[in-house]
Amino acid sequence: MTDLDTLPKATPASDSTNDHAVANHGGSPRANAVWSVPKTQSTGVLQLLLVRFGGIAAAFGCCALAVELDGSYVFHTVLVSALLIVMSMAWFGLVASHGFGLVGRFFAVVAGRAAANEAEAAQLCAMARRGRRLCYAGGVFAALSGVIHVLSVLDQPALIGPGAAVALMGPVYGLLLAELFFGAAESWVRVPSDAN
Repeated sequence: MTDLDTLPKATPASDSTNDHAVANHGGSPRANAVWSVPKTQSTGVLQLLLVRFGGIAAAFGCCALAVELDGSYVFHTVLVSALLIVMSMAWFGLVASHGFGLVGRFFAVVAGRAAANEAEAAQLCAMARRGRRLCYAGGVFAALSGVIHVLSVLDQPALIGPGAAVALMGPVYGLLLAELFFGAAESWVRVPSDAN
């Protein structure tokens, strides 16, 4: 017996899910079945977080590997100032729009909790879309800040590099955070089956 034999077998999800898949995509229920792995004792919050954030970590890991293979150093490429601009724009923009309580609820749902009802799920999905837009805005703001810095120190060539780095990396951080976190977070919002 191998380790693979001890894993739970995938089974078709409920008939209502399969009917939904058939209605949306056409074809037979068997061809379009949504498959799920039954819950066991080993499935928990840690596994859920690993599945959700593992892809994000893998994407950043591939970017870091590409930088290392290019001959540069990863920690020289990671600009904390540009990352802080993008993250603070998203965080404080969400807090200004929705308040601390709902932002905390959003991150709890992203971490694996279920939304209380359909109305809250819709509100949290709207918050994910807003966070995505705010990340793009933060990237643009970081780029403009970097360009302004470069233009203000044109007479000092040694200071041009840091401003240019912020101008170039800010939009990259905004794009990565918007698509890899907030873009995926909208699909992570769920409502418990007994709330329907």
